[in-house]
Amino acid sequence: MYLPAWNDGNIRAFTPLTGRLMYVIFNTHNKGTSALDMTDDGKTLISGGCEGQVRVWDIRPERQTLKKVLKEHKSPVSAIQVSPNNKEAVSAGTDGSCIIWDLISLSRRQVMYANTLFMCVCFEPQGCQLLTGGSDRRVAYWETGSGNLARELEASKIGAVNGLHITRNGDLFVTGGNDQMVKLWKYQEGIYTHMGLGHAGAVTCCRFSPDARYIVSTCAAGSIIVWKVPEQYIRKDPPPAPTTPQAAETSAKTLQEELRLPLAEKTAQKAAGDRPYVPSAPNK
Repeated sequence: MYLPAWNDGNIRAFTPLTGRLMYVIFNTHNKGTSALDMTDDGKTLISGGCEGQVRVWDIRPERQTLKKVLKEHKSPVSAIQVSPNNKEAVSAGTDGSCIIWDLISLSRRQVMYANTLFMCVCFEPQGCQLLTGGSDRRVAYWETGSGNLARELEASKIGAVNGLHITRNGDLFVTGGNDQMVKLWKYQEGIYTHMGLGHAGAVTCCRFSPDARYIVSTCAAGSIIVWKVPEQYIRKDPPPAPTTPQAAETSAKTLQEELRLPLAEKTAQKAAGDRPYVPSAPNK
């Protein structure tokens, strides 16, 4: 389902293909809903509001029930994300606090403070660290267990970092902000390798596609841009080895694949008498 947050304080759920309205949660937050996320099973929704509250909802097709109101942030909640194991959620606030919540006990588990207005937050795939971005123009790495700051990167020279997202394998992350740029980073090295220019306003959000082949970014000027991730970062798994002569014959290269081989590689294969290597389609 598709769940947008609205400034009228309501949450509306739509079907992704037809856009049909499924249900509405009225008066979710009295000053507007500013952030939300949902567990993978679709049964728990976490919302954040402009009044600073985080609310946990039990979602069923026939009813949507408020389970808990968590009052810790002193200013609007700017971002929420559920952890990879669906047992925790993190909320970032413009009061400079970033809080990890236990979704089982519905209580605060860890809190991190910084001299910034947090605008975005994201767990890395293992759930051991999380990244934050904000008005200090930096991306910070935090340890989720201790709440300690592990590392900081200067992500922009002239504006806040408003959005970030990490690939499912944890190799890359993307940032966007008031400098109107979209940057692709290596997670471990902490360096950005590519930069996208095209937005006419501050970048408000950026996300990887599920297969990490594309990045989608939005900006305050109203544009949506789809970027292609460079080929060197797209994983390509080797094909399974043929087990029978018939399987070996059917796995031979097509003409189009043969034409794509570099000339030097063709010559080496011909000299060695080897069957050409056939790349398989990447896993989705």
